[in-house]
Amino acid sequence: VAEEKRREHRKREDQVGEPVSQETKVEDLVLQKEEKAKKIGDRIVMIGAYDKVFSTYIDNASETRACPACKRPFSEGHEELDEFLCRTRESRDQCPEKLENAKRIRDELLAEVDALRAKA
Repeated sequence: VAEEKRREHRKREDQVGEPVSQETKVEDLVLQKEEKAKKIGDRIVMIGAYDKVFSTYIDNASETRACPACKRPFSEGHEELDEFLCRTRESRDQCPEKLENAKRIRDELLAEVDALRAKA
C-alpha cells in the first residue's frame, strides 16, 4: 500500500513538473493556477486603464495648469507642473512593459494549466 502511494505521488509530481505534497491533487493545482491567471488578467485590465488615465492627466494638466484630480492650480512657475508631468509620463511610459510582462506571466500560467490537464 505504501509503495503504491509513493508511485501515485511520483506520478503527480511528474504530471505537475515540480514537487507536490502527498495530498496535492492535479485538479487543485489547476484551480490555483487558473485563479492566479484570473488575477493577472484583472491586473492587465487595470494597467490598460492606468495608461489612459495617465495620458488624460498629462493632457488636462498641460491645458489647465491644474491638478487633473483635485483641480488645484499649480504654482506660478513651471517647476511644479513640470515635475508632475515628468512623474506622470514616467508612470505612463512603464505601462507597456508592465502590460507585456503581465500578459507573458498569464499566458505561461494558462499553458501550465493546459499541460496539467493534458497529463491528467
